[in-house]
Amino acid sequence: VPAVTDPLRVERSQLFREIGYLENQKRSLFVFSEIDGIVGAVNFKAGEKAPAFASLITISPVNPTYIVGYVHESAHSKLSPKQRVKVISAASGQEIYGEVANVGARIVQIPERLLRISTIVSYGREVLVRIPEENGFLLSEKVQIKPVYTLDMFPIAKAENESENKKPEFIDISLPYEMTIGELFQPSGLVWISDLNSFVVASDESLTGGQPSLILVHKDGTVSGQTLPIQNLSGIDDVESISVDGNTIYIMASLGNTKRGERVNDREIFARISREGLVLKATAAVNLRRALEPALQNSPDSRLRTIGSMAEQGVINVEGHEVRGGDLYIALKVPQLQRGTGMILRIRNVNAILSGQPVAPENVSIHSELKFKTEKTGFSMQIADLIMTDQGMFVATTCQGEACSALWAAGDGRSEKPRLLAFFKRRQLEGLAYDASSSTITGIFDQNGKPTQLMRLKLK
Repeated sequence: VPAVTDPLRVERSQLFREIGYLENQKRSLFVFSEIDGIVGAVNFKAGEKAPAFASLITISPVNPTYIVGYVHESAHSKLSPKQRVKVISAASGQEIYGEVANVGARIVQIPERLLRISTIVSYGREVLVRIPEENGFLLSEKVQIKPVYTLDMFPIAKAENESENKKPEFIDISLPYEMTIGELFQPSGLVWISDLNSFVVASDESLTGGQPSLILVHKDGTVSGQTLPIQNLSGIDDVESISVDGNTIYIMASLGNTKRGERVNDREIFARISREGLVLKATAAVNLRRALEPALQNSPDSRLRTIGSMAEQGVINVEGHEVRGGDLYIALKVPQLQRGTGMILRIRNVNAILSGQPVAPENVSIHSELKFKTEKTGFSMQIADLIMTDQGMFVATTCQGEACSALWAAGDGRSEKPRLLAFFKRRQLEGLAYDASSSTITGIFDQNGKPTQLMRLKLK
């Protein structure tokens, strides 16, 4: 019977269309604020019908990030964009430094609240000042703005500048009860998803009865009770790294053998996942170790041949990866050709790899060979993750045989001596994520029984 006349096929087709419609409706139930803040107004009550495109709630930042000031029209001011200014609270006297973002080009009326004599109308130029996100001011608080003048002949006049990087901030991760049973939550990597305003975290262990899945973690460390199952992915085990490129997420297993020395297919998988809201679907998955070993063993580079030979014997563990410019970069925890040295490999044409094509030896090269031992750390280290950002490459490492970790800036990865950004007297810094909008690196610690923590470090 033709499909258009068979009533069962017609009904089946209609049901599939209805399922698709309901899935789209489910995705639209989640609306994420682009900022962290407080609820200023709720415009509708529970159960009340809201018209299309109406604002449901108003969210304001906890502290102001911009200040609107006025310069009286009779006053001559040399304020200019990017000029440093001091902002002083009229109530508490608190001071903070900011930067002029814009100076108005026309005369406007000064608000009555800011006038010394409210009955006399005054006019002036608007000045917009940008201040740090972390400040003690209240929204709509009255402040005074004063320019800061520095004298180049006196170096002490420039001592107000902030240090290159702020101190790391640590946030305990709050788990729902079901994830506290049997240590199911063992984070191994994370990525920042801006439109969700949250991190997506990979875990060593499966959380949904063998179904591969990822976890949503909010900026305050709260873990969503809703896991994100990965459709169309039959199996992957010992996931050690995760990366993101637009709406595409990549996950990679360790590529290593089990503790008993057994070689298992699910521990050698590299997968590409498309994301629509909170719905994840695998679009490709390959056994990367099986594809990579022949290319390493037949490489003209003797170092790569050594890595290939050791990988064939099961001495391989990948802890981090990135996809950039169509190429795949993988960070090796082991093997280490020299103690305390981390190796990052570059494999050209990630799409060809995921389509199942053989990896040619000439398409594999050593991108970075980094030495992590410094006088400050004093320990030999192994790579735990890497991220590539608009500010260069950053690498997480863990100490061998000691409870410590570190974060390094590696620039373009070509120098063998990365710069130490932070040293932590705690073990297992497992993953790194980067938020370009705030120039912030976030790391995640898995401390074996102790509370899992996020580490946040704002770059200059």
